[in-house]
Amino acid sequence: MTENLKLFATRLKNLRIEKGYTQEKLAALIDCPPSLISYYETMQREPGFSNILALCEVFGATNLIPNLITSIYRRAAPRLFF
Repeated sequence: MTENLKLFATRLKNLRIEKGYTQEKLAALIDCPPSLISYYETMQREPGFSNILALCEVFGATNLIPNLITSIYRRAAPRLFF
């Protein structure tokens, strides 16, 4: 378990509670099964790129999307091209 995954899980749960969303409501907003939200919050699964973007939109963090894309590209680029 990485520290980033732990931070993500904690932050996701806190944001969800702050907004007053149940796991079911948040799942409906990003079009995924409710169990997936539970898996994210308990660090049983890592979110895919499309769900990360959807969560950013739900929580009003769309200003983070360009940084997120850059970060993913920098990590993936060495594996893709070398």
